[in-house]
Order: sequence, then C-alpha cells, then structure tokens
Amino acid sequence: ENPLIKPENLQLIAREPLQTQHAHDTSIDVIYDMETGDPDDLFAVLFLISHPMARLRAITLTPGTLAQVSAIRNLLYTKLGMPLKSVLIGSANPNHSKPCIPNGIWKAVCGPITESEPDGIGCDIIHETISKYPDCVIVTGAPLTNLYAYVQKYCTVDGLNKDNKTKPLRWICQGGFAGDNVVPSQWRLSKFNGKKFVPTWNLNGNLKAAQYLLLSEDCCKVFAKRLLVSKNVCHGVIYDYTFHAKMKPYKDRHKALRLIYDGMDAYLKKKKGGK
Repeated sequence: ENPLIKPENLQLIAREPLQTQHAHDTSIDVIYDMETGDPDDLFAVLFLISHPMARLRAITLTPGTLAQVSAIRNLLYTKLGMPLKSVLIGSANPNHSKPCIPNGIWKAVCGPITESEPDGIGCDIIHETISKYPDCVIVTGAPLTNLYAYVQKYCTVDGLNKDNKTKPLRWICQGGFAGDNVVPSQWRLSKFNGKKFVPTWNLNGNLKAAQYLLLSEDCCKVFAKRLLVSKNVCHGVIYDYTFHAKMKPYKDRHKALRLIYDGMDAYLKKKKGGK
C-alpha cells in the first residue's frame, strides 16, 4: 500500500553472490537489538545478514531468554554456517522466567529451540562491539532496554564514552508514529487516516528507556543521529503471495534469503493474507 516501497527493490538485496557480498568498503557495521515475538523479527535478522552493504556484528535480545539465545545461535551457526563468535549475542535478562519465543515459524526456520547462554549482557556486548567498530550503526527493533542500559552504564552526560574511545552513536529505531499532522495526505495509509497518535510496542515496551533516549538532554550528545522508522512505514510493507513471487528469483542468492523464502512459504500456507 505504501507507494514508496516496491517489490522490485528486492534486487538491491540480491545483486551480488554470497562470496563477494562484503567486498566493498561502503559496508556498514551493524548492531541489531531485537525481540522474537513475530516473524518480522526473524526475517529482519536474515535480511541484515543477506544485505551486501551490512555487516552484522552483534545481536542483543530483549528480554534475552536462554530459549531466544538458542534460536539465534542455531540460526547463525547451524542454519547459516557462520563462523562461531562472528556475531556476538547479548541478553538483557538471561534469567527471565518465560521463553518468550513462539515455536511455529521460529522452530521451522531455526531448528530445535533449547537453551543457550549468551556471550554477555546486552549493554556490555554493545560496548564491546562499539569499541571494536566505532562507526557501527545501532538498529533497534524491540523495547529499548539494552540501549538504555548501555547509555546509562557507559556514556557520560556530555555524550562521550567513559573510556573516551568511541564516537557519538548513529541509531535507527523501528518505532513511533507519524500522524496526519506530519504525513501529507497522498502518503497516508488508509488504516491510519485521521490519526495523530498511535501507540507502538517498541517504544511503549520500556517507556522509561524511550523517554530517556529520545527526550533527555543527557542524550543530546550521545547520538550523532537518531532516525525513527515509523509504524506507517512498517505497515506499508506486506509480504503476500505477490511479494513471494517477486522473491523467488533471488531466493538462492544467499542462504539467508532462502530461509526467508522457505519460512514465508510455510507461513503463507497457514495465513494466506500474508504478513
């Protein structure tokens, strides 16, 4: 429905074969902070891994249960055959009482989900990764628990890392909503017509963290850039049978693309309207 997003843009994520995908100096180092509530979260990881301009360096999980860590570790090292420890896995709370991961498509794509210890606490993994890759971008697709903990533990009020080794951060946040007072009528999704405010889980899931990271003066110098991808954009992309057909010519260009294709093939058989 979103006129800015077209299925043929899939060519951008499959223009190079696997062996040369990271040959260019323009690749961006990425920390991805995520949850595991929906298929979207799973496919976002796979998209980042397959993209020729992204180098996934770390994943931090919310809440970060041992089951969540197990699923991600299976995905990276068993299904995709990535080198061990090539992507660090961090957890906000590895002692969380519930697994917080649905079996369904996660089990189908990642394999058996058991329990596995993370490489460290989420905020510490962010710090370790930024220290090694100071130009990396943080992408958040979950409540902001891990990023908030990182800023609280490692950043001073003047925006410098306490060890003075890192630069102000670049942060892309999936969350928030752009209403009628922001979006011109020709770009609005019909489901949001007439609305100025709509709640979003990734910001409301830890409201204290969101308010601090977005509104606190303490954070003005912590971030070089804060970019929010609003609910309007996310809901403007629908993976249905038409999109699935567009994906088919590219599914074997990367193992991660094949997992997206096979996962959505199974998903569409149960939910024909797509996701």
